[in-house]
Amino acid sequence: MNEPTANTAQGSVKILVVDDHPLISCGLKSMLTDADPRFEVVDIAASVAEANSIIDEHCDLDLVLLDILLPDGNGIEVLNHLREQGLATKVLAVSSVDDIELIVNLVKAGLDGFVSKGSNETIMMEAVRSVLAGLEYFGKPIEQFLADVELNSQMQPILTNREIEIIRLTAEGLSAKEAADKLFVSRRTIEAHKARIFSKLKINTTSELVRYAFRYKLIRIN
Repeated sequence: MNEPTANTAQGSVKILVVDDHPLISCGLKSMLTDADPRFEVVDIAASVAEANSIIDEHCDLDLVLLDILLPDGNGIEVLNHLREQGLATKVLAVSSVDDIELIVNLVKAGLDGFVSKGSNETIMMEAVRSVLAGLEYFGKPIEQFLADVELNSQMQPILTNREIEIIRLTAEGLSAKEAADKLFVSRRTIEAHKARIFSKLKINTTSELVRYAFRYKLIRIN
């Protein structure tokens, strides 16, 4: 079974549980803390607004266990908030929702895995440890669907709208500071996004990023 990533192996693994059903959220908390003494559930959120507020306070979260349907919205809003902050926090959806289209949209936004609420403890912990180890985790039916719609790792990498926007600005010659000013975020946020983009595309230089932008027509050619 996969172990937590190297950056968390020596200390605690900070986890946020997002679910509006106390029985589920408390059950997940107990399961996690019983499974590994390094697992620390720093907080529990019952809504999109509460989750986003906690994320703003805890920028060092390693993992978010995320219900998809919440009283004031859905999980994609929490996921988008994380990615807009440039955080590398892993996100595992824990839900009874079987809406494939919604799950695909979550994957496009940067979801790391999905596990059904009906899963047993062994599967749940396998999913948690997999995403912490940097692996994607999806059940067989979802994996097959993602493969069918060309969203698996052998196809063009899945980029968020913000990542595509940053690729465009970089290809247009804007520096990290200029891109940050244009998008009203910090330079550090832009650099965090670029690091994630480089990792996804398996590239190392800005020139390679520019070539990618032209190849996939992400910028206009005058």
